[in-house]
Amino acid sequence: KFSGQMTDEIRKSFTLYAMDLTAKEATRAALKQNGLEMVLSEDEEEEDFWGDVDSVQLLEEYTNRPIGEPFKSMEDALDEWTPGQPFNFVVRQVPAKIRQLSLEELLDSMDPDGKLREQAKESNIALPTEEIMTLKQLAADCSRRTESSPRGAKEDDFAFTGLDKRGYTPISRSELLRDNMNEDGTENRKALMHVMDALATHGALVVDLTDE
Repeated sequence: KFSGQMTDEIRKSFTLYAMDLTAKEATRAALKQNGLEMVLSEDEEEEDFWGDVDSVQLLEEYTNRPIGEPFKSMEDALDEWTPGQPFNFVVRQVPAKIRQLSLEELLDSMDPDGKLREQAKESNIALPTEEIMTLKQLAADCSRRTESSPRGAKEDDFAFTGLDKRGYTPISRSELLRDNMNEDGTENRKALMHVMDALATHGALVVDLTDE
């Protein structure tokens, strides 16, 4: 409500701004509930053109009952409306697009009761939202981890072979064939222990493909 001396023109301008802002935010909320978001260009933001509003129906403040007949526009309803009073309206031609979910919203949809996140915290596992805040950052992190993996090769004399037997010692291709299994059908223990040791220690197995 307005206090003090104010011309009728200024009062109507402030009232129209308040009514327009109310309708605009209500439209944003409705779009969000339907998986959409309002998209405005710089010119549309400056001119505050976000849709065509009509059928403005004023409501009683506490009962939400309709008051009189609907107005054709917000301008027509200004003299009867006071800031804070509820009203219904119809809006058309709203520029909108499918809304991109935030990382937090994605986690909420996958873990609505939060039990998985609680278990992760109890196990001291970092949650994506603690370090990565958006899906775009998550995609960039995945790309970085992929692209930063070792790609080059070194000659045998310069390659790291670890300490004692627990390095990246290559295993011959022939040792992994079925022909290398024991006569009773069990795995060759030497080959088995080489593979298990490499995977347990480094999570990788180097295979020499040059042997016949």
